[in-house]
Amino acid sequence: MNIQQAKEEIKNTVKAYLTKNAYGEYQITNINQRPLLLIGPPGIGKTQIMAQIAKECKIGLVSYTITHHTRQSAVGLPYIKEEEFEGKTYSITEYTMSEIIASIYQKMKETGLKEGILFIDEINCVSETLAPTMLQFLQNKTFGNQKVPEGWIIVAAGNPPEYNKSVREFDMVTLDRVRYINVEANYHIWKEYALSKHLHPMILSYLELKPSQFYRIETSIDGMEFVTARGWEDLSHLITLYEKLNLDINKETIYQYLHHEEVAEDVEAYYLLYKKYQDNYGIMDILDGKVNTKTYQRLAMADFDERVSVVNLLLDGLFKLFDQYTLEKYYTDTWYAFLKEYRNNIDTISYQDLLNQKLVLFEQNKKADILTKTWIAAILAIFCSALWGSAFPCVKIGYGLFGVDTSQPMSLILFAGIRFFAAGIMVIITGSIMHKKPLVPKIKELPKVAALSLTQTILQYLFFYIGLANTSGVKSSVIEGMSVFVCILISSLVFRLEKLTKFKIIGCVLGTVGIVVINLDRSLLSGFSLTGDGFILLSTIAYAISSVLIKRFSKDTDTMMLSGWQFLLGGAVMTVIGLLAGGSITLPESPLPAVLMLFYLAFISACAYSIWSLLLKYNPVSKIAVFGFMNPVCGVLLSALLLGEAQQAFRLESLIALVLVSAGIFIVNKMGEKN
Repeated sequence: MNIQQAKEEIKNTVKAYLTKNAYGEYQITNINQRPLLLIGPPGIGKTQIMAQIAKECKIGLVSYTITHHTRQSAVGLPYIKEEEFEGKTYSITEYTMSEIIASIYQKMKETGLKEGILFIDEINCVSETLAPTMLQFLQNKTFGNQKVPEGWIIVAAGNPPEYNKSVREFDMVTLDRVRYINVEANYHIWKEYALSKHLHPMILSYLELKPSQFYRIETSIDGMEFVTARGWEDLSHLITLYEKLNLDINKETIYQYLHHEEVAEDVEAYYLLYKKYQDNYGIMDILDGKVNTKTYQRLAMADFDERVSVVNLLLDGLFKLFDQYTLEKYYTDTWYAFLKEYRNNIDTISYQDLLNQKLVLFEQNKKADILTKTWIAAILAIFCSALWGSAFPCVKIGYGLFGVDTSQPMSLILFAGIRFFAAGIMVIITGSIMHKKPLVPKIKELPKVAALSLTQTILQYLFFYIGLANTSGVKSSVIEGMSVFVCILISSLVFRLEKLTKFKIIGCVLGTVGIVVINLDRSLLSGFSLTGDGFILLSTIAYAISSVLIKRFSKDTDTMMLSGWQFLLGGAVMTVIGLLAGGSITLPESPLPAVLMLFYLAFISACAYSIWSLLLKYNPVSKIAVFGFMNPVCGVLLSALLLGEAQQAFRLESLIALVLVSAGIFIVNKMGEKN
């Protein structure tokens, strides 16, 4: 088969091998997933199609040319391990992890892709010492003591013996364990690839006239002479760049890519003739519609080779004009849409303000390309959750350092107001530095700031601080975990921002059961405290509403501005309420620990919420909210460490509750988009 057919065969194999059953297991087990073995002439594109397949299938790729490796790098280094058998101790040789296997795990770590292709090139050209290792690899999918991870498909490639004297024949036992694919060079298939890559028209024109020169491998008295597809492509890139730099192309330069004296000489002669046709026929004039009678007459009298060359020159010119046209059309459409929008809003916005908005949107789209990557979103979301988890015990420590009377709600509100006012100042100063101008909301943005201040700062933390004073840090952290599910429900049912699937419902039910389980040591009615557990629950609802609001508001409003000013406004309101209602805090004689704790609590809000808002801006609410499972986990651990609540943290009910909450979130995260 040709290289294109081989590509489709491998893609189909990838789809089949990576298909899972209802239990999440691969339908074709790892032991029955035969490696694919591509045997074909060198330079026909075997390595290139691997990269194309990995990109199109959205999986990882680890590629090795095995002839560059020794037995030690492929198998690993030996070391002595002692084992006891029937009462006697024996020394056994074990091996460290193979460099190749380690590269797979490194690729998974870097990309977050758990499935991929392990491509081993020139597998039948290994040294004598490495040959048994390669046979073991094809038969058992192992290097030394380590297996290739599940989800990674093995594809190997090699050359037929007529092209390489070091080729080793595979025995029947090995061939019976692989899928053998014989690949042949095919110019017409390669031509499609060459056109898509816009290779130099001279090369396409030459090969159109002399397709037999596309792939040649011969042995002469001077040694091996060869021309490969790889050589034509690499030569094309060089010629294109040389022409831009006004550098000469000669036979010696061409021979460095096409290792055949006759072909290199022929290509040089044709290239000079091709350039002559380009000048004599005035290709750009023809494309501009400036064709005179002499040109028609010359073409009519020209031989076939000359006509083909002119046609390819014209096609190349047309391709360039098409590219230019496409770019100009994009610019025209973009500016037309901009001017149309400006005309429709000319009474409410100036030309410069609208232009600035579009430039900001352009920068945001670049951010979106980064922040929508799952592994980046996961790292940032977990970092935010860890910060929030630390707030549970740190708030209680702050109460002690500032002498806050937890029985006086207004003192708690005053403490919270100061914290969030400081957080707002942090965000506004940081945002002003980053934007290189004062971070001030416009008049039309004030209602958004007010709505977020009410839900995110005032109501959420009014209930949270009072509730935290009347319940444990462990219990409050688990109840706060319900915010994940409340966010999903509000986003799906109230604001219709996403679909509520059965798996999201199952996750919500599991989370709710977890909240019930933590109260199993007492009756639900007598054990439930309105000012404790109830207020924490109301806090989560306020937070969930604010998460959905920030998702909606951030479409056309800067998230850092919203974060900073809603904290500043909300903190100011809470501070005033606390002071007027008789709340008080006391600065200790040694104020440094207390001030540092207040600064840290302000940093938690400023940093975590700003990052979280950005993630919500560019991702579905459920995708980000599910990472909130780290909040109760961190809250439980830190409460146990800092508040001495280990007994409650590690009792059976609390652990079961955490397991149920985490299971619910896992289901939402992994299967939430399935019906």
